[in-house]
Amino acid sequence: MSDNIHALIIDPNKDFCDPNGALYVPGSEKDIERGVKFLRKILHKIDDIHCTIDMHHNLDISHPLYWMNSKGEHPPIQSPPYIITLDDVKNKKWFPTIRGYKDAFGTIDEWTLYYFEQLEKKYGKTQHMIFNPHCLIGSDGVQIVPELFEVLCEWENKYKGFVDYVVKGTNFKCEHFSGLMAEVPDPHDMTTQLNKSLINTLKVADKILMVILEAETHCVRATVMDIINNFSEDEIKKLILFEDTTSRIPGCEQLAEDFRKEAISKGMQITRTTDY
Repeated sequence: MSDNIHALIIDPNKDFCDPNGALYVPGSEKDIERGVKFLRKILHKIDDIHCTIDMHHNLDISHPLYWMNSKGEHPPIQSPPYIITLDDVKNKKWFPTIRGYKDAFGTIDEWTLYYFEQLEKKYGKTQHMIFNPHCLIGSDGVQIVPELFEVLCEWENKYKGFVDYVVKGTNFKCEHFSGLMAEVPDPHDMTTQLNKSLINTLKVADKILMVILEAETHCVRATVMDIINNFSEDEIKKLILFEDTTSRIPGCEQLAEDFRKEAISKGMQITRTTDY
């Protein structure tokens, strides 16, 4: 009996994988090239494909427009990303540009403080990164790179399956690195909370091939660790990360190094497309 093989692709958006993209990850176009070649080779063996797609509003907690200081200035766009801290929020060095906004949670200022306090409680970190506006809803940059989309359509046409496209990031109040849940879930928005359906679907796989993954420092790290944290010890061994189809955001490389060390220690496998 053949293995039940799932492929997991993380954020192959043009804004990440095209050198002209708004948040281009250096080396990602080569990841696409190698990953597409590999997928074409094993397409007939794949039983299910899951593909996360990053998608944001321009006004987003991780974009400059969300924030301003007392001079009316927005945080700078830079590499590595600009950092806003819990103390910055408490001391109102940076605060939300939206005034008068209120939803089921409360005011935007109450949410923002809660968000940073939860970052500290959940991850032990008091920092939040500000990125160049990217993968904006309706923009060209939010699209999947064409050469990969062609392969995904080919798989659907030949094998009469459907790619499980997982959209993340549309709640402007939450950073949503992971394809499984937001960094700090909004208690009033199910799309930011743990995607139990995807977890349960992945659990039935015999192998999970993680190929074409951007960027390892952020969305890959968060997605894979959320899977690991919801898998048993034996289930984690199903995870295979292809290191020649993922790249890192410059200046944040240590995040990827720490992720690999932790994930491998828990049972995740790492290989290359040329060795599989």
